[in-house]
Amino acid sequence: MFVTDASFGDAVGRAHGEAMGAARPAATMVVVKGLLDERWKVEIEAEAVTS
Repeated sequence: MFVTDASFGDAVGRAHGEAMGAARPAATMVVVKGLLDERWKVEIEAEAVTS
């Protein structure tokens, strides 16, 4: 996960936990200066396999 401000960390972490539920994937959060579009505050890259 990439966030543009460290103050977003708690909220992003909670949302990630809610979305992933019991799956509990490994995750890393990095603070970056900016993202491609200045309106973006968070970018999350994820891959999933469902059965």
